[in-house]
Formats: sequence, structure tokens, C-alpha cells
Amino acid sequence: MRNLEQELKMMLDERSYNLLLSTTQQKPQLQTNFYFCGKQFNKDVMVRVRQKGETYVLCAKKRYNSHNGVFLCDEREVELTKDYAISLCARGISPQEFATLLNLDFAEHFHFVGQLQTYRTKFDFLEWTLEVDKNFFLDTIDYELECECNDVQKLEKLKAQLAYQFGIPFVASVAKSQRFHDRLEVLKAQSNN
Repeated sequence: MRNLEQELKMMLDERSYNLLLSTTQQKPQLQTNFYFCGKQFNKDVMVRVRQKGETYVLCAKKRYNSHNGVFLCDEREVELTKDYAISLCARGISPQEFATLLNLDFAEHFHFVGQLQTYRTKFDFLEWTLEVDKNFFLDTIDYELECECNDVQKLEKLKAQLAYQFGIPFVASVAKSQRFHDRLEVLKAQSNN
């Protein structure tokens, strides 16, 4: 279980995504996010179970702030058994489980709302470790770059380096969970018409 995470998140187009992947021999790894939500969606709270291979990790993030694509969050996680992870998707997560598993005080039950699949390629680029994602959710495909770093100046330097070396413009991202929820709301509205 870790706490503070500082991370740059920026949207990519397909060209920029492919350009960055051409710089590495690393192969994408599949991970699936199973998202949970309380009665009302809160863009500053994300709860998921992430499956990577046979490993399942419950994660909750509370966003403190975001500025210019850099997110500062309290992130907590704990590994789960496969059976327990599947049971959470079926029944949701209780406030008692949040307290016991993650030492978080959530007052409401979170229910499973859907999943997002990511093909993530993680590789070193100059002084940074990049995570370049191709995401599939609902009827959408999008691309994103993430980079964790404790030094905001280094993250600003990364944005400048990507623009200079590859012509990749900085486009601030919103969290995957928020993009998922926003698309889910659009699809619900369309089905009600």
C-alpha cells in the first residue's frame, strides 16, 4: 500500500502513440480495470480492481489536485485473491471493506459499473519511465501517456522533450475512470432517447 502519487497524464492521438512505441522493443501488457462507483460519481475518487495476468489489485485514489496535466493523489492498494476480486464485482465493496483493506473511511457502498482494458507499454525514455496506453472501453478507443515523478520540473521537461523530439503536443488528460464514466453517461442518455 502506497500513499502519495504524482503523475503526468497526457492524451495522445494514434500517430503519437505509434511514434512513441517505435522507440522501444517492449511489448504491450494487457491489464483490465474493473471500476466501482458510489451512488454519485465523484471525479476526485477512483476505485478499481486491476487484473494483470493472474494478479488482482484493489486500488482507491483520492485526487488532491491536478494542474497542467499533473495529478497529485492519495493512492492505496492491496492485492486480492481472484475469487475475492470476482466477488467484489458481483456484490460491490462495503464501507467496512474499504476500512479493513485500505484504511479508508468511505461512508457508502460502491457497486461495479464496468470495465476498461488497457494495453500498456512501459519503457525507459531518457531520464523518465513512460507508460503508454491504448485503452478500450464501451465503444471507444483512446491513447494516453503517463509518467510518475516526484519532481514537477522534470515532468515539465518531459512535455517539452516530447514536443521537440517527436512533435507531440501536450494535451492534458482526465483520469481513465472519468473518461469511462463520461462515456457511460452518454450511452445511457442515448439509450433513453
